[in-house]
Amino acid sequence: MLEKQHQTENSAGDTIFDQTGKGVYFHKAYGMRFRSEFCCPRISISSENEFDAEILLGDVPDALSDPKVCGYKFQAKPSQILLQTIRIADFHITDGKKIVVRPKNSVQPGTIQTLLWGWVLAALLHQRETFPLHGSVIKSGEEAIIFCGQSGFGKSTISMALVQRGYRILDDNMAVLFFQDNHFYVHPGVPEIKMYEKETPVTIQNQLSIQRLFPESDKFSIDVNRQYFENSLPVTTVFILEKSLKQKEIVPLKGSNKIKALKNNIFCGRFIEGLAKTKPLFKFLIRLSQCIDVLLIREPHCKDFPHRLVDNLEQERYITP
Repeated sequence: MLEKQHQTENSAGDTIFDQTGKGVYFHKAYGMRFRSEFCCPRISISSENEFDAEILLGDVPDALSDPKVCGYKFQAKPSQILLQTIRIADFHITDGKKIVVRPKNSVQPGTIQTLLWGWVLAALLHQRETFPLHGSVIKSGEEAIIFCGQSGFGKSTISMALVQRGYRILDDNMAVLFFQDNHFYVHPGVPEIKMYEKETPVTIQNQLSIQRLFPESDKFSIDVNRQYFENSLPVTTVFILEKSLKQKEIVPLKGSNKIKALKNNIFCGRFIEGLAKTKPLFKFLIRLSQCIDVLLIREPHCKDFPHRLVDNLEQERYITP
């Protein structure tokens, strides 16, 4: 089982102990504060002891009673979702407030964190009626832009190309939005970019801290803390990436096409029905579509695709450092 951390101090500061002697850590990410029973080195430390949700090590049910939806590696019903893996951990998320983690034998903490700050957090956010987009978030001027697309469509390679040019990044995987003063804003997340080794520039491999995501995986977490922007920003534009065999084109989306494109890029949208959050999601999509621009980017993929796309976006003044 995963060892719980009992050190009296870590690199981020003092560890707090509860009445049982367990280490307790306070982190902040995606606009939330977390109380956790194990340290998450990639996540910012919170100076506050108050929290919005807690992460516990413990037992979880093998199945939910009367789940509304059963899908690949998950079961869901209102206020509860069970996520299961073969080799890493099982997660029970309840009421948008609690995540219980049951690690598998000999799993490393870093491996659990990869899931925790991805689909597990997405499930918790859905329960709170916050619906993140699956995309990378980049600071452009004094605003934020989001690159969305299916896995393998180039979000991370574009993020790295932008970081290499001096752009700041808020998150590489998930855009957690909130509405305030008639605008949508996006929270900062985790200072890392996840890329396959073959896609990572050699200069980056030599300069930045790189950690394998999973044992025997060729995908790595690249520490981009120096290029990280840790404040929320207003969102102006969402770019939807789509592979194409034809000439490059950028198409503004309107009306129902705009809403459909946003819906298709909700992070772990397959959880929504089981959690009975379809109506809140639709309200969110309507409001979001009224407040931001959504542009479909069709671009032929080749070796220099990320830098060529960034060149085009800068030339056409869609983005600026």
